[in-house]
Amino acid sequence: MDKEEFLEILRSQLRNIQGEDLAEILQDYEEHITIGIEEGREEGELIKSLGDPNEIAKQINADYHIKKAETTTSASNILRAVYASVGLGLFNAIFVLGPLLMILSFTLVLFIIPVVLGITGITLFGASLAAIVMPEYFQATTYNAVAEIGVLFISIGLTSLGLLILIGDYYVAKLIYELILKYLKFNLDIISGKEALK
Repeated sequence: MDKEEFLEILRSQLRNIQGEDLAEILQDYEEHITIGIEEGREEGELIKSLGDPNEIAKQINADYHIKKAETTTSASNILRAVYASVGLGLFNAIFVLGPLLMILSFTLVLFIIPVVLGITGITLFGASLAAIVMPEYFQATTYNAVAEIGVLFISIGLTSLGLLILIGDYYVAKLIYELILKYLKFNLDIISGKEALK
C-alpha cells in the first residue's frame, strides 16, 4: 500500500468528520509519511508500521465524537460517541454497551418516577376538586369535605414532589452524561494503548 492509497482509505473511513478537522488529520498523516521517507525509510514499511487505516479511522472517529460530546452536550452527540466507541471491536461492544444499557435503564426509571408522581398528583387534584365543587355528582354516603381538602393537599404535595425529583433528575442526568464520557475516554485510551504508557 502506498501513501495515496493509505490516505484515501483513511479519508473514506473518516467521512463523518468534516472540513478543517478532516483536513488536519489527513495532513498530519501525510506529513508523518513524508518526513519518514525523507529520513530514508521505505514508504511501504513506514505505512505498514502505522497500522491498518481502517483501525486507525475507528480510533480517530471515537476520539473525535467523544471530544465533540464534551464540547456540545446533546443526546445525539453522546450516542455518536458511544456508537463510534462500540465500533472499535467486539470486546469494546461488550464493555461499552453492557454498562451503558444499565445506566440508561437507571436513568429512565429516574425520569419515570416523577412523571408518575406528577400524573397521580394532578389526577387526585382534579378528582378532589371536582368532589368539593360538585358534591352532588359524588353521591358517596360518607362524603366529607374536610377529607377531600386533605386529599387536595396530598395531590399538591405529590405533584410538587414529582417536580422536585424531576429537577434533581436533570442534574443526575448531567452527571451521568459526564461519567459516560469519562468512561468512553478511558476505554479509548485502553484500546489505543495510551493507558499502558501512563
